[in-house]
Amino acid sequence: MTITSISDTHKNKYSKVKFDELQLRSDLLIHAGDFSPMKRDCDEEVKEFLAWFSSQSQKYKILIGGNHDFIPFKRKEEFLKMIPSNIIYLENSGIVLDGYNIWGSPNVLDLPDWAFSSSEEELKIIYKKIPKNTDILITHQPPFGILDNSSMHNDLGSRTLLKRVKELSIKINIFGHIHHSQGTEIIDGKIFANTSVNRGESPLYFDIKNKPHSAE
Repeated sequence: MTITSISDTHKNKYSKVKFDELQLRSDLLIHAGDFSPMKRDCDEEVKEFLAWFSSQSQKYKILIGGNHDFIPFKRKEEFLKMIPSNIIYLENSGIVLDGYNIWGSPNVLDLPDWAFSSSEEELKIIYKKIPKNTDILITHQPPFGILDNSSMHNDLGSRTLLKRVKELSIKINIFGHIHHSQGTEIIDGKIFANTSVNRGESPLYFDIKNKPHSAE
């Protein structure tokens, strides 16, 4: 499966995203959260983003929330009605596409007054739900110590997520949240990718060649 991924487009930054020819031909487009503007009453802006995301050429399109995404956090049923039929929204849930097991979570560590904020104890309960046969894990936040440094602070990721991804045989963990750390790392054969485009970065592309896990 070929994947193109972005995150943290916030206010209209999705309109500046430029996909190259390979990215446009990928099988799956992922947005790893924070698609909303920096304000809470933003229905029209979110609808405009969803229309843009829906119009992209990739066969599959998966969206998760992030800490700025108050509409799915506070008004999930309304949000689900906004989503075009060709967008898959994951919220601590999963789907199988072309045999690949994909699971997504919007939750972030200790951000009071923001959407999907959770303590490490709450994250333990959430991440325990990730199936062991997950191939592609999408989280808004990074694991602790992996592509999680901002301009002012280091190691902003979740220790609980780090522990869980070590237990899983995932092929890739895609995330965003920390704008200054876009990039990829390979650790123990697993790809970790911060795909934030908030600062004008290009989308990231991945070719997952290994066979998917079988269903449990």
